[in-house]
Amino acid sequence: MNVGQRIQAARKTKGLTQKQLGERVGLATGTIQQYELGKREPKMETLQKIASALNVPLIELFPEEYGMKYLQYEEIASDIK
Repeated sequence: MNVGQRIQAARKTKGLTQKQLGERVGLATGTIQQYELGKREPKMETLQKIASALNVPLIELFPEEYGMKYLQYEEIASDIK
């Protein structure tokens, strides 16, 4: 699954429309639609807002191959602190 498909799946699981998600994040419905269709990729800051609005961990919106890299980064970052 790509990022857009993951956004869509999480949104539907939460029972939200594209319009409702857009309102929560401060984006137009068309922008959410473009993300879900894979026509646009959200910036990291926007993806964080979407994850927050959906009340899901950010990693849930990453494709699996990127999710593992993100987990490894988080693990390394926490070891440095």
